[in-house]
Amino acid sequence: MKIEKLSGKEFRRKYGSDLGGHHYTTEEGEHVVVLPFKASTKTRMHEIAHAELGHVGPAGTYSETAERELAADKWVYEKLGTLPTWHEILLDLAPLVDDLIEKGYRPNELFTWIKRELESVGWSELDREEKSLLWWWIRDKHADWGEGK
Repeated sequence: MKIEKLSGKEFRRKYGSDLGGHHYTTEEGEHVVVLPFKASTKTRMHEIAHAELGHVGPAGTYSETAERELAADKWVYEKLGTLPTWHEILLDLAPLVDDLIEKGYRPNELFTWIKRELESVGWSELDREEKSLLWWWIRDKHADWGEGK
């Protein structure tokens, strides 16, 4: 595996955003992770986790994408010996939730889907406070889309 670092400007020009990372495989079969130069340690580890876990190529479904993101997060936090915050988990799922809202999914469908995805990759049953946080986060995102944001 090889890691390339680009300046934030180069990364944005090439990939459209300076968030996260990008992966590709060379003709020789070597996996390459491309990161913005100032990526945080957790971001770097998250992208390396995708390579280590064999997440090559686009995911076929939203569930597969969510499973990949959550599995990469779990790998990072196992290596660091800590647990992610809810804020970090929701940040990883935000682009998927935005796509599903745009496709017409309702908040209750999104809540059930996220809860199921979290549990499918080994996260424990959500407690009352976590369920409440997740529900209101989805409602807020759904309301933002309704206002055309």
